Amino acid sequence: MKPIRPKLTLLTAFFVYFLGGVSQISSLHAQEDKFTFQTIGVEQGLSSSNTLCLHVDHLNRIWVGTMDGLNLYDGQRVKVFQQSELNPNSLLGHHVKDILQKENTLWVLTTTGISSLDLYNLKFTQYPLEGVRAITAFEDKILVSTGNGIKELDEEARIIKNNTLFPNEYQNISAFYENEHTLYASTFNQWIVVLDKATRKIKKRHLPQIGIVNSLNQKDGKIWVASYSEGLFELDEDLNILKHFHENGQGPLKLVNNSVRSVTIDSSGLVWIGTFLGLHIYNPSENTLIHHYPEKDNLKGLSHQSIWEIVEDHQKSVWIATYYGGVNYTDKSQSLFKSYLDKSTANSEVGKFVLGEILEDEDQNLWIATEGNGLKFYDKKKDQLINYDWFNHPEFNGKNIKSLWLEKSGTLYIGTHEGGLFKLNIKAAQIEKINYPTSPRITIFEIKPYEQNLLLATSEGVKLYLKDSNEIGDFFKDWGTEIKIPTATSILVSSDNNLWIGTKNEGVFMADIYEKKLSHFYKYNSNIHSNDIFKIYQDSKDRIWIATYGGGISVYDSSKESFKSFTQASHNLPSNLIHGIQETNFDNFWIGTSKGLLRFDFNEEAFYKFDRSTGFPLSDINQSSLLLTSQGQVFVGGADGLVSFDEKASLKKIPLEKPYFSEISVNNKPLFPVQGGIIEKDVSIVDHITLKPEHTSFAISFTSGNYLPSYKNKYKYKLNGFDEDWIEPNSQNTAYYTNLSPGTYTFLVRSIDPQYQDNFLETSLELKVEPPFFKSNLAYFFYAILAIGLLAIINYIYLYRTRLLDQLELEKKSTAQMLKTNNQKLEFFTDVSHEFITPLSIITGTLEGLMQQNRLSESVINRIQIAYKSSDRLKRLAKELLDFRKLENGHLKIKAYEDNFSDFVRTVFKSYEKIAEDKQINYTLDLPDQSVFLTFDPEQMEKVLFNLLSNCFKYLPERNAAIKLTLIESQETIVLKITDNGIGIAEQDANKIFDRFYQIENIHRNEGKYGTGIGLALSKGIIEAHHGEIWVESELNRGCTFHIKLKKGKSQFDSNELLGVNPHTFENSTFASALDTKLENSPPILKNAPKILIVDDSEDFRTHIRSFLYEYFHIIEASNGQDGFEKTLQEQPDLIISDVVMPIMTGTQMLDKIKRNLSTAHIPVILLTAKIETEMKIEGLEHGADDYIAKPVNPKILTTKIYNILNNRKLVRQNFKEKKKLKIKQASLSKEDHDFISKAKNIVEENIRNEEFNVNLMAQELGMSRTKFYSRLKSTTNKTPNDFILDIKLIKASKLILKEPNMTIADIATQTGFNTARYFSQCFKNHFGISPSQYLQQETKDKVQD
Repeated sequence: MKPIRPKLTLLTAFFVYFLGGVSQISSLHAQEDKFTFQTIGVEQGLSSSNTLCLHVDHLNRIWVGTMDGLNLYDGQRVKVFQQSELNPNSLLGHHVKDILQKENTLWVLTTTGISSLDLYNLKFTQYPLEGVRAITAFEDKILVSTGNGIKELDEEARIIKNNTLFPNEYQNISAFYENEHTLYASTFNQWIVVLDKATRKIKKRHLPQIGIVNSLNQKDGKIWVASYSEGLFELDEDLNILKHFHENGQGPLKLVNNSVRSVTIDSSGLVWIGTFLGLHIYNPSENTLIHHYPEKDNLKGLSHQSIWEIVEDHQKSVWIATYYGGVNYTDKSQSLFKSYLDKSTANSEVGKFVLGEILEDEDQNLWIATEGNGLKFYDKKKDQLINYDWFNHPEFNGKNIKSLWLEKSGTLYIGTHEGGLFKLNIKAAQIEKINYPTSPRITIFEIKPYEQNLLLATSEGVKLYLKDSNEIGDFFKDWGTEIKIPTATSILVSSDNNLWIGTKNEGVFMADIYEKKLSHFYKYNSNIHSNDIFKIYQDSKDRIWIATYGGGISVYDSSKESFKSFTQASHNLPSNLIHGIQETNFDNFWIGTSKGLLRFDFNEEAFYKFDRSTGFPLSDINQSSLLLTSQGQVFVGGADGLVSFDEKASLKKIPLEKPYFSEISVNNKPLFPVQGGIIEKDVSIVDHITLKPEHTSFAISFTSGNYLPSYKNKYKYKLNGFDEDWIEPNSQNTAYYTNLSPGTYTFLVRSIDPQYQDNFLETSLELKVEPPFFKSNLAYFFYAILAIGLLAIINYIYLYRTRLLDQLELEKKSTAQMLKTNNQKLEFFTDVSHEFITPLSIITGTLEGLMQQNRLSESVINRIQIAYKSSDRLKRLAKELLDFRKLENGHLKIKAYEDNFSDFVRTVFKSYEKIAEDKQINYTLDLPDQSVFLTFDPEQMEKVLFNLLSNCFKYLPERNAAIKLTLIESQETIVLKITDNGIGIAEQDANKIFDRFYQIENIHRNEGKYGTGIGLALSKGIIEAHHGEIWVESELNRGCTFHIKLKKGKSQFDSNELLGVNPHTFENSTFASALDTKLENSPPILKNAPKILIVDDSEDFRTHIRSFLYEYFHIIEASNGQDGFEKTLQEQPDLIISDVVMPIMTGTQMLDKIKRNLSTAHIPVILLTAKIETEMKIEGLEHGADDYIAKPVNPKILTTKIYNILNNRKLVRQNFKEKKKLKIKQASLSKEDHDFISKAKNIVEENIRNEEFNVNLMAQELGMSRTKFYSRLKSTTNKTPNDFILDIKLIKASKLILKEPNMTIADIATQTGFNTARYFSQCFKNHFGISPSQYLQQETKDKVQD
């Protein structure tokens, strides 16, 4: 239902006033008699506040002439045009006096001449001309009044020439005015001249009293003449003076000043008169004159009193140029919103004029509550606000009024903040406080009628005011149960007699008055979004509206018993703080918020804003300060006063202006019309632009010619091809885009009615973004050509590669064949070297034996030593080829240790002293004073030095030959230089001599000295293995110097390349002493001395080995592997020494057969060979060899190794019984596993004689299943249960054999649980490798030897 509006017939405000109840009447009037003005000044972008002239162009843009250039205002921003000495196409001068438009050209008059501005490209053309007084466009000509008469501007020829339109006596023109049919002019000698354009007839009249004319105007047959010093004149068509407005005029003819600068007749017939001291508006129909002037406290008045020009735009707004106040403009059609300003409080604190609840009486007058400023009374007839200060009551003084209720009896009830309830008798002008002793500081938030009394929403809950007893009590006191309602902010008795109660922080209560039941709705059990309730309202359809603080609006649907809410988040409300609700007469709702007024279409669920952006004068609505009167007027109170408007008029569609583009920026730089540029015309008329790839950002601003504050439109824009939805712009009406993809877009902007989205005008701009060159059509053409070219190149490369691969395959096969040949050669050389090493080993071994004889004389010993060294040298040469073979296969290993490098070099040096002495060579050695220690492999390094010295000695001259060895030590390295004065090496050969098989042809051919070509390659490989460098410096026929550079320390070597100690020290001391001790202490050879089998195809080598072993061992010989195997079976030797490479059967083949035979597998074997490469060692060891010794054999080392192996075998035999025990790694077993094995072993031993004992019985004894027992035993001992039982039985049998040698095999088999003696013997042999009888013989023999 509609809200109840109390009615009251008042005696009139005058009656109250004369009773003395009125302390002050304020002249608060709706601003209809005077216009309000808005200002555009320097703060908004004007180049100067001194504005002199105005012009409205075809787009409704405002051109402003100032003391400092020309300005263009489009409603959003100001663009300034000023003179530039560097730009001839800029404005001529800076003091702009007049502006005239002819078609698309703007003519600007300044103190220094005339400028024409092309509105298409915004370029000026200058016409320097001094003394210009007035300008007009007559037909297709531009006429200019100067001190020398009227001039005519020829635009095409850009020249100025004389014009004879007026006779000479009327050429001195002070002002022009032109309409469609007539040209009006005034002269400096007081003539008014009228020219008929069609007939060229002139009508004139001399009027001395008008003085000098500033401007002319004409409308409805009346001519208006603004005089510089004589006021304003109204003339008829015959040029007779009808009215004279001046300082001494009477009534409406009285002006404030006689200096009239401008006169304009607007579209409604009002005459706007601009004077030196303000603005006059004359209404001819009412013959009234209103004066506007700047007022200190009126922020919406004129900004300055000196008026220079007045124009009207197409929306009927009037624009005024002032001398020091910028531009003022007023909307004459602003009848939609009426503003009321309280002048009495204009200078007081702001909070004094905060309006609250508004009530209407039956005379359409209004009562308005305020915060601390008494009551406001709006007189409808006078359209005036009266302020009633009822401060004669001390308790009412200064109270904030929160609520009002008006009775028909003429009593106004007033609820206050912390002041309780007051009752005002309007007729008697008396105010009375209603006492409430329980809480004197109670706050009354709302008053509503209930039956014959009043319901009060208070800070103490819901109260009931009883009129008869004039008392306030608790509404729920008779409900039976104690009901506590917290602070009640709003109450409503609905049409179904339910009491709705809004609270401060507890949500909403609904009290069923008949049933006396209470329902509670709050944030967590309903769709109400805030528990802070401000107002409860019921509409004509009985819907309950809940206005909240912070939760928007909630509407209760009684049929569904639920709420539907409208908030900022769900429906884009400007604020969730709701200050009022009123149902309209058009099935809509007015909603006041903290951020403006809303019109809510409930059916469409659409909200329409009324705020400053749409022309509404208030930015926020005060609490409860919203009322729709019975006459359809909406009154709204805010921080800026009171506003009213006609509801019906507010629902009309507003007039719209078509939008246009005001500025376009690319890469943050505004665009200006430039020939060949992005735009060639002004942005306002551009319909398409093209952006290059480097234009990454794009901004476009837009506006329209709408300056009406009451009918502000909104804008929306969309870039078709990029945006999916329409977008609302920012406050500057600018759209921004960055990094648009290449393509064609259409930018659309709409000027939209805020309330009716289907009411709009639209403008478009085509936008083309060019792709970068690499995405252009030309680029794609190049790509196609390039692709074809690439395919051709790929095809060519493929064919070329195919041919090349064929060639490479041929070369690969050729190289493989060459490598195969080289390997065959190397293999041949290796075999030959091996054959050399065998006899050399015999020679060196024999010589070593001779040197150990004490019976030889010293001279013989010396000769033997020379022979030993020579044979040793020959042996090393043979081994060089073997070493090179290792180097080729990557098997050359360095065994480096720290040693005295100085002594090493000195030793090598001495090896060649005898040769140098014989050949009379100057052979010298230069070593540092102190010994140099170095980590190196002497054996390998010796090969390097021997190679280098051999080459030096080989190519020395016959006379004056010299070789010098120089050792140089630095902090981190040593350098050994070997210098000779031989034939030298050519430069082209110097870098190749270290390549394998490389030989210097001319040297070998001329000298007749040939080598293998591997010595230097091997040397380089050894030096690089030491992480060093080797190079040569040489000149042909001038000798050469070899440099060897090695690093000090050990960090360059890997751990596997280092030896901890000098191995020769160990060999020569430990092994030798041990051997000497053995030899000295060994008794004469015994009958049971160990047997040694020597297997070698060389009889001399066998004799050599026998020569130093026969005293201690029985020696057996064999000539090949087959013979050796047969003698092994026959003789059962204690140790075998065998060569590897032999005819009929090789040493490794023999070794394999020996280790496979159970009767010989235990015999240790030592292999001897010159092929001591790693893979051959691995091969021999894998076949079961116990050791590997390289030829030539050192007798002491071989003898020591034989003793070590035999001693180890002896220890093995002594512990043979222990070896045959179960090999269980006790340390790796847990206590549980150890106990398990012990228990299993005991069970077997207890049942060892039981032939029926098997795995199943054993598992039962252990309390385990067969499967689990098998898994446990297997994982613990790595033996199956049968093997486990068998091992224990056989070990028991071996003990019985030794303990009871006279016991038969059958008895032993029975004692250990075997069925037959034959099966026992087979199992024993499989386990121990020999039969039980052989086992007994072997053990007896070992005891005898021990």
